Amino acid sequence: MVMGMSIRSYWYIALAGFFLTLGIGRLTAVSQKENSRTRMRVLAGLMVFLAIVICGITYLTIDEEINPVRNKILVIAQAAFVFGMVSFAVYHAVRSRRYMDLRNIMIRNLSFAAALGSLLSLQRTMLGTFGQAGAEFNIRMEAGSGAAAAVILLLLALDLVIISNRKDV
Repeated sequence: MVMGMSIRSYWYIALAGFFLTLGIGRLTAVSQKENSRTRMRVLAGLMVFLAIVICGITYLTIDEEINPVRNKILVIAQAAFVFGMVSFAVYHAVRSRRYMDLRNIMIRNLSFAAALGSLLSLQRTMLGTFGQAGAEFNIRMEAGSGAAAAVILLLLALDLVIISNRKDV
């Protein structure tokens, strides 16, 4: 957020808002104050908000037409981090199926949302650092992956609503 404000990049500010919302979601998932079903519905609303933020981030990415060029070692380190995030999300998916606990389901969906945000950030950085395909290819890639991420977030929100309405969970 500070970096986005210092260099006046709305993209970094929006990405910080995305991850801040994920942090609020994680606090909601582990809180004990309210009913788990209520928390799942709140998280579903947060997922819908995250889908809107992803649409905004995608628009800003296409509007700025600047993909950051980074040191290749830093990009490889970022890719390793994203691989870890995706692995963490898959771990929570397996764990939530095994235990079918509402908290594990909420953490699973939040992990997938975090992995999506990290993947979009990595894609933008990789297109700037390694990409030589041209602006049209970059726009198609960013629009397609942004739309897919927004749809996945909406499906995760729908999953939370459906599970929260079940009587047997």
